[in-house]
Amino acid sequence: MLKLIIFYLDSVLIHRTPISEIPHICRLVNELRCGNFLTAVVSVCPVAEMRAKIASIGLSGSFDLLISEGSLSKADGDSAMNVFQKAAMSLGIRPEETLVITDTASEIRAAKWAGSACAAFCTPSSDVQSYELRLADILMEGFEDIDTLFLTQVWERSQKLPMTIAHTSRTILRELCMNDFEAHYRLIHEPGIASALTDPAASEEEERHKLSAYIQTVYQFYGYGLWGIFSKDSNRLIGRCGLQPFTLNGTAQTELGYYLAPDYRHKGIAYEAAAKVLLLAQEYYAMPCVYARIAPDNIASIRLAAKLGMQQVGQLQDLLLFCTESNLS
Repeated sequence: MLKLIIFYLDSVLIHRTPISEIPHICRLVNELRCGNFLTAVVSVCPVAEMRAKIASIGLSGSFDLLISEGSLSKADGDSAMNVFQKAAMSLGIRPEETLVITDTASEIRAAKWAGSACAAFCTPSSDVQSYELRLADILMEGFEDIDTLFLTQVWERSQKLPMTIAHTSRTILRELCMNDFEAHYRLIHEPGIASALTDPAASEEEERHKLSAYIQTVYQFYGYGLWGIFSKDSNRLIGRCGLQPFTLNGTAQTELGYYLAPDYRHKGIAYEAAAKVLLLAQEYYAMPCVYARIAPDNIASIRLAAKLGMQQVGQLQDLLLFCTESNLS
């Protein structure tokens, strides 16, 4: 898992350019600390100068490690180790468990060589060019919308791990991976789930192939899909909830979909997960509306749609059609 965030941001932390990013970086560092992440600053400046500069923006004592790149080659045995490997080792962390945020082209290459994930911060005055940008896992033009979940997602994608989408009070929403197949296969054969699936698998082998294709295509192409609902208490896969593309009157639209294991129904968990998904649809994916197709005899889902603020707007074949209120005008 992601454990260490390394900042190599001399433009902002040392030279304060652009100065408008400093409050956002201070907020992010405090969030990381509250989330029990380790943090470090690497710079070409001597440690004493780094400490003074960091203190001047209100972050004194906020980092677990300050390391000067200029001192690296002076220590015996350090010459074959880059600065990010050194930082990770000093804190007892593997480089693969780190993410580097940098505004310097050479440090993008160094971070990737070390095995770390890398987020490139690009300013008009930075020396980050197109070749180096291709090496970074993500390009950031500012820190205003950057939080711990975003950085965790960048790291997960870099390490080819299933992406964590969101947390609720009792669940974690994340992409499925093939390690989840056994739990997924048991789940879809729970009472009330298999009969509701639009394309049930004929065999375990066929379902394994379908899940693999779904992971490789839907998550990657759309950036969303039906995510797994995992219980925080047991880490067990207890359902799925997410956003799916569908066609309505010849127009591409998005619908909310979910199903839940019988033991977890009627406990407010479906609402918890679905409300988070609709919030992501509005705020992150900027979707103007989200639909839901519900069987007329599925009273629980009809009530859930109403609780989520969705209203019935018609019927599609033998299913009732609901949509978010924002689409009603």
